[in-house]
Amino acid sequence: MERKKSLKGRAALAAALIALAAMAGVLGHCISRYSALLISQQQEQMLRIVRSVGGTVRTYIKTEKELLAWEAGRSYGSGEELAGAMEEFLAMKPQARRNMLLLNANGDVLLNVKSREPGVNYQADRFDFALPGTGEVLAPGAYIPQEGSCLIPVVTPVSVNGYEGPLYLAELVDFADLDRVIDSAALKPDIRGYFVIKDQNGIILSHESREQVGLQAVSGRLEHYPGLDISGMKQLVERQLSGQEGTFVYDSYWFSDDEEPQKARKFSAFSPLAMDDGFWVIALTMDYDDFIGPYNQLLAESMGILAAIFICLGIGAWGLIRTSQRQRELLRQTQYLKELGSAVTELNQTREQAKHSERLQMVGIMTSGLSHEFNNILAPILGYSELLMGDLPKDCLSHSDAAEIYDAALRAKELVAQISSLSQKSADQAQYRLFDFEEELRKWIKSVILIKPEKITLNTRIHTEGAWVYGNPTQLYEVLLNLCVNAFYEMPAEGSLTLTATVAEAQELPEGLSPLSLGGRFVLVRVQDTGGGISPEIIDNIFTPFFTTKRHGEGTGLGLAITQKILDEHQGDICVESRLGEGSSFYYCIPFRNAGEEEEPVRAREEEPQQGRGEGAGRLLVVDDDESTLRMIRRVLGKNGFKADYYADPREALAALESGLAEYDVLISDYQMDEMNGVELATQARFLNKNLKILILSGLIKSEIVDACQRGRIDGYLLKPAHGDQLLKFIKNGCI
Repeated sequence: MERKKSLKGRAALAAALIALAAMAGVLGHCISRYSALLISQQQEQMLRIVRSVGGTVRTYIKTEKELLAWEAGRSYGSGEELAGAMEEFLAMKPQARRNMLLLNANGDVLLNVKSREPGVNYQADRFDFALPGTGEVLAPGAYIPQEGSCLIPVVTPVSVNGYEGPLYLAELVDFADLDRVIDSAALKPDIRGYFVIKDQNGIILSHESREQVGLQAVSGRLEHYPGLDISGMKQLVERQLSGQEGTFVYDSYWFSDDEEPQKARKFSAFSPLAMDDGFWVIALTMDYDDFIGPYNQLLAESMGILAAIFICLGIGAWGLIRTSQRQRELLRQTQYLKELGSAVTELNQTREQAKHSERLQMVGIMTSGLSHEFNNILAPILGYSELLMGDLPKDCLSHSDAAEIYDAALRAKELVAQISSLSQKSADQAQYRLFDFEEELRKWIKSVILIKPEKITLNTRIHTEGAWVYGNPTQLYEVLLNLCVNAFYEMPAEGSLTLTATVAEAQELPEGLSPLSLGGRFVLVRVQDTGGGISPEIIDNIFTPFFTTKRHGEGTGLGLAITQKILDEHQGDICVESRLGEGSSFYYCIPFRNAGEEEEPVRAREEEPQQGRGEGAGRLLVVDDDESTLRMIRRVLGKNGFKADYYADPREALAALESGLAEYDVLISDYQMDEMNGVELATQARFLNKNLKILILSGLIKSEIVDACQRGRIDGYLLKPAHGDQLLKFIKNGCI
């Protein structure tokens, strides 16, 4: 026992360690995600600084252009006057402007006024840069008079008396002044970094080390510092000279005026700046450790926090293990009692369901036998009344009596069919027809009013004019009645029931409705009560067979299950919306039909009567173990001139077929017979005569009959008691 406890304690400790590891993984993932975000933000911040510096350079050059344009726009009477003006212009910024030049159209220097401040000046006799057009001010590039120095030329046309041809006024700005402007974009004092400006050819125009100015960023440095590994710098320059903006981490060196290059890992953020002769690259270069410093600080703090969490969780896990050891026995006993209670509950539910199933099976067996006998009784009533109506004049009183008998037999036939639905899993025997939905609905509502409790108010909102549906009116009445009765049960004291019927498009149906017929229009019915509502735990089971919330003996739990089944067979659907304390709303839909649409061929539907006699129709074989039904069929067929042989025993009928004494064209057989059923007789008859047309009559259209028809073993089936016109139509269609 102690060993088992030790093993369980170790397992709990291992589980705690696994949980700690999982939490560490999650926290590590969060730190990684946050670090990536931090690095991304840091990169974006560096790019914003670079863009800002680029804007500063652009503004500086633009200002110099505007000042030079203003100076060139004045009128000068002679070269001496222009030279004086040029000296005054240089005196305004003696440390920034190195030279003022007067040029001709060939770029020859006609006047060269130098700044009085010491520094590098323009010494050439020609201006080897592009000249602007009329009215333009151009900054055509950068002039490197010697390594460590850079001048920016700004040129614009000028007019001076005494000179022929186009003239140009040029100003050479010392890049050192621009460096001072750039340095104002201050970095933090503890960050080692600097700004670099290159032209589109990679020539360094600005650098913290003046020795680097004028060098080509790659080849120039190789010449200046042979033996250095500048492969990382080469990749950086290639990216920068492509004209794109971005960031890059690379291995390089720190260059200074008085020290040897020191190897370092750097971070560079760079952005292109458009110029008149192409573009410059503005870059911010800094030590990678300074760039990644915030991340490293975050990582160190996170690891400290993680270690503290591990320690706290470890202590807590150990405490939980100790506590669980003391409570394990109590929990085991509690679990045993719960399992015992669940087993008892499940056993009671199983017993109750078995009782329901047994009752339903007994009812099914009883109704199956009763429906068969009732159909045998109704067959001659329906057949002989139909014969009488055919023989008697329509204006005769006896014809009316026979019609009353015929209509009563039809109603009894439909009632038997509805009772028979309890004896099988599907309502295959239901008779479908096209009918005016609103007309039937108003009849159904009258029946609902008769059973409505006095304290419940019934409200109706019917807007289904012109809506026809294809189905069985009795079954659809059962759907509405079942929903209304359930609503009345949920409002024992008082309340309100609202019945709404409309026509809706498929996309307008409530979300919970998914009818088998997906497209077109539907008749949508809503049954809304003001009862107590249905809880979410119950609402998922209300359409389950045998599930009921009523007290014992008040319900079987089949009502809503049958309702859903009927709507499925009508290619419709049903759903419910409910809130506790507010009531429930049941929605169901049925496919919409127009009044003139052709009815679909449905199992056991009524057929239109056919006129004509039976001459040339061939010989018929009729089999039914009920003598009264057999006599009725003999009268109908004999009256219409058909030749037929009649048998009450299917074995004798099969023997007649095997003998070959008569050539039969049509076989009409009852389905439910003692010796063999109609499908078994049809199968053997089809083997003996492949051209034989076979019709099955049955009070219950079972799946075996439908399957035989689909497989071609029989040619049709009718619901008993069958009309004489139905038999005649099948015989004629089968023989033609």
